[in-house]
Amino acid sequence: MRDSLKPGNDEFNRRMKALANLERIAGPVKLPTDKKAKGGSVEGQAQGGSVKMSQEVGRPHGIKSLSFEDYAPNEVELVNLEAHEQGKGHGTRAMRKITEAADKHKINLMLIPAGDESKRERLSDFYGQHGFNEDGDVLRRPYRRADGGAVKLPTDKKNKGGKVEVRPTVFDDAASRRNPSIEAAARALMEGELKQKAYAKLVAKEKPVKKYDFIPQPATNERAMDILLPRQKQNWRAHESWPAGRRVGLRLDIPAYERHGVWVNSVHDEEGSGEHKLPNSYGPVSSVRNATFEGSPDKAIRVATGEQNKNSFARIKGELEHINEEQAVEHFKKYLNHPDYRQVGYDPRRHGDFYDRETMQPITHSEHVVQIGPLVLAKNPKYGKPSLYAKGGDVDKAKFLEGSKVKDVLYRGGIGHKELPTEFLEGKPRVGYATFASTSPHVAGSYAHTDEGESEFAGGIAPMHINVHTLHEFPVTVDKHGSRRFDKFAFDRHARQLQPGHALVARQVIDYGSRASTKTDPQKLYSYPSDIYAWNKGTKTKSAISKAKGGITHAHHLEIEERPL
Repeated sequence: MRDSLKPGNDEFNRRMKALANLERIAGPVKLPTDKKAKGGSVEGQAQGGSVKMSQEVGRPHGIKSLSFEDYAPNEVELVNLEAHEQGKGHGTRAMRKITEAADKHKINLMLIPAGDESKRERLSDFYGQHGFNEDGDVLRRPYRRADGGAVKLPTDKKNKGGKVEVRPTVFDDAASRRNPSIEAAARALMEGELKQKAYAKLVAKEKPVKKYDFIPQPATNERAMDILLPRQKQNWRAHESWPAGRRVGLRLDIPAYERHGVWVNSVHDEEGSGEHKLPNSYGPVSSVRNATFEGSPDKAIRVATGEQNKNSFARIKGELEHINEEQAVEHFKKYLNHPDYRQVGYDPRRHGDFYDRETMQPITHSEHVVQIGPLVLAKNPKYGKPSLYAKGGDVDKAKFLEGSKVKDVLYRGGIGHKELPTEFLEGKPRVGYATFASTSPHVAGSYAHTDEGESEFAGGIAPMHINVHTLHEFPVTVDKHGSRRFDKFAFDRHARQLQPGHALVARQVIDYGSRASTKTDPQKLYSYPSDIYAWNKGTKTKSAISKAKGGITHAHHLEIEERPL
C-alpha cells in the first residue's frame, strides 16, 4: 500500500496531507512510531489494534506479505497486502478474513493507496469492494456491527440534496453461500411435501430482498484485466463493435464476483450460429431494447436444492444498445426511483424467474433494460404468474414408478469433455460397466468435481428414477467401529451381470469418489452413508426433474464453472 516514508518524497507529502485531513475531521492524531514507551508498550491509545489484527488474520493462503500498524485511536492501518500471484483470488479471500477480524474486534481500518494515479485508482476500486470509502487521500472502512450496519465515522463529505450516490458494492459472502434450510425446503417443494406459499415465506425470511438506494460503481478496465481469464480479456468490450440491434443475451460473470468481488457483465451473441456466432463479450455495463427475461426455472431448482452450483444460465435477451459507463450512470441517476422503471433481481436460490426487487413478482418482458453489475433497471416491465420454479418430474411420474421396487431419486455423478454425454444423462452404462448412482447428491458430486486446470471438462449430476421389478440386496458387514462396509469389486462384478429390470443395492455405506472436494462440498456431506445402486443396459430410467418425456436431458447436468478457484 505504501512505500518507505522519507521526508520530501511524494508519498511522505501525500501521507502528511492525509493526516492533516484526518486531523481536521476527527481531531489531533499521532503519527505512527516504533518508539517504545516505558514498560515496552507501543505509544498511542489504539496500541492493541494492530496486534489483534495480526493474531486474528495470520498469514492467509497465497499471501506473500501482510502487515498492520496502529494509526489513530481505534483505527488500524493496513500497511501492506501482497499476494504471491495476482488474479488467483488470494487477495480477495485475504480481505474477507481481514474485514471479518476488524468487525469482530470493532476496529476501523484505513489505508493510503500508493503509486501513480492509475495504480491508486485500481487500489481504490479493489478496496471499495470490501467496504472502504475515499476520505481525501485516505481509504477508510468503519467496522460493521453484529446487525450488519456500519459504524458512522466523521467525514467532511456533504450529502448534496439527497442525490443518488455512485459507490462500490461491498462483497457479501452470504450472497453466494449455500443455505441448508432453503435447500431442504426446495427438495420438499419438488417432492410435493411443501406448498409454494410456505416455500416463498421461508425464502423471504432467510434471504430478504432489498431495493438499491445507490448506483453500483461500474468495474474499471484495470480491475477487469486483473481478474478475468485470458480468453475473457481478449473480448473485453468486444460487443461495443457489434452492430446495434443485434440479438444478444445479458448475464453476469458469476466467478468474477464470487471469487474476486468484481461485477462484470457478459454479453452473448444470440443471433449468429456456427462460424458466424460471435464470441462472448465482457464489459462494465450493458443494455438491450425489447427485452425478454429467461430465468431457466428447471435449472434454478437444481441450484436451490443444492444439486448444482450457481451458474450463469439465466439471461436477459434483447436488441443490443450501445451504452458507456457515463451514460449508464446518468440513466440510473435519472430513473432509479422513477415510477416507470423497476429494479430487477435474479437468484436461483430464491426463485426460478427474474423478479421485481420490491414486489417479488416475476418479470417476463421490458421495453428497455440497462445493467450495471448486480443492478438491472427495466422500463415498463410486464409480469408473469408467480410459479417459483418449474414443477418437478413428469405428471405421469407415479405411472412410471408403478410396480418399481425403487421409489427414491437416484443421483449419478461424472465428468465429460466439454459436456456430459447423452448416454450418461440418460442413465445408460459405459461399455463394460454398469450404471452406478447414490441416494445422496453429495456422494454423486464426489465423482463430478473438476479440478483447476481442467477447464476443458464439465462435471455433472443427473437425478433420475429407475423402474425395476427385481431388487437384489448386496451383503454389507459392520466392523468393530460400527462402520458399514461392502466389497466394491464384488459389487461391480455382480452389477455387470444384471439383467434389464434388475438392480443391485448396498444399503447405508460410505462410497465417495476420488474427486470429492471441500470447495464444492465444504461440509463433507459426501462422506456420509447412502444407498448405492447399480443397474445395467435395458433398465428404464426417467428424469427426476424434467417434464420432457424420456431420459435425463442436458438441462439437468451440473454445470461446473470454468474459472479456477
